Amino acid sequence: MKKVLFLLMPLLSFALSAAEVCAEAYPCCKTVGIPAERPALFLIPVDGEIYRRTEPGLANLRIVSSSGEQVPYAVLPLPLGWKTEYSLLRIKGKIVGFREDKKANTATIEYELEKTDLPVGFLRLRTPDRDFDKSVTLEFDNGAKTEQFRFFDHAKNVRFRNSEFRFPPQKTRRIKIRIGNFAEKRAAAAALEHKGKKDTFTESCLFTRELRLEEICFFVRSGKTSPDPVRKILPLKELSREKKGRTTVIRLETGRRKIVSLHFKTSTPKYLREVEVRAVRRSGNAAAEHHFTKKIEPRIPEFLVEDFRADEYVVTIRNGDDPELAGLVISACIEEEALWLEGTTAPAGTLKLLYGGERSAAPQYGLRQYVSNLYGKEWKKLTASPETANPDFRNGSSGRFFQQAIGWIIGAAAVILAILARKSFSKIVPEKE
Repeated sequence: MKKVLFLLMPLLSFALSAAEVCAEAYPCCKTVGIPAERPALFLIPVDGEIYRRTEPGLANLRIVSSSGEQVPYAVLPLPLGWKTEYSLLRIKGKIVGFREDKKANTATIEYELEKTDLPVGFLRLRTPDRDFDKSVTLEFDNGAKTEQFRFFDHAKNVRFRNSEFRFPPQKTRRIKIRIGNFAEKRAAAAALEHKGKKDTFTESCLFTRELRLEEICFFVRSGKTSPDPVRKILPLKELSREKKGRTTVIRLETGRRKIVSLHFKTSTPKYLREVEVRAVRRSGNAAAEHHFTKKIEPRIPEFLVEDFRADEYVVTIRNGDDPELAGLVISACIEEEALWLEGTTAPAGTLKLLYGGERSAAPQYGLRQYVSNLYGKEWKKLTASPETANPDFRNGSSGRFFQQAIGWIIGAAAVILAILARKSFSKIVPEKE
């Protein structure tokens, strides 16, 4: 058993190492130099030459170092810069105490947060009361204190509500919520509503004669940084235009770029047409299609499309017998993309971008998730050389046969290892007591 495993392991290692980039399979090549300075990210913009030769998602593109090693990359938007979108994250907590000072006409709610590593900076108090006028002051266990906030919830004569409060972020565990002007004069009906009920509080609710709080929520203002993508509105090259009665069919070259939307511009402001777009992507003798249909209105001249990476759009405009179609210009909002490389680990020297050729599976580097941790950090844009023919490209079956043989070797070795491992485990006899 051990001898067989000893013989199989070198074979499996050879197969795995041979499964690296086969340069003979890619007809096109570009080069890019890695500078001495090392930012967090290197970005190589994807140009039209690469789009025209590659499959969607750049599946048949590999980056190779000068020593022949494969360099991981991720395909993401080319950023104009970084943008941060903020949202409120609720921090769970509970009421742990309540006391009332009738002489000072104040009440103090003690609230305890579950997490103390995040700075809270937002408070929301939800109440069904509609006729009170109080103030709120927060005191933190680190000694900090907020100003006095006016707390209203009037709904009789004016629509005014103030039950959400922002304050300088604080890392704390316990917060004292001091409510001023606690004991107000109430109408008899309000007092009768409370009659027979006890003043009480739970983890999140408070009920007294003077104030009912259905919910106390503290929040952390968290920001998510992401690329602010470069988007350009460019006219699409018209390949042909054919008129069939009241229908006009226009073929546009799209070059497999990431198109976000189409824009229709005519000489008539009151332009209303039903438009159908057929996206076509060709691969060898096969073709894939996707259809979009929408009405173009003067208020919304933008036609949103899905990311299909088409070679061309076939635009069919119905009721298109008007003179303004002669001056119709169709543009596209194109989102620029780049190859993202981790800056500190990218190999020094000149890298090769090998692409084109037959359809292949997209490489699974797992870099996209890791790169998101580098959002907001320094990056440098690199420019690749013009496209050239790959001198190592071999337009034959030898490279494909070699790749298939590698797959057979890996598969056979894995199956044999699994069978032998199962047999060895089945021979294990548990010890008797």
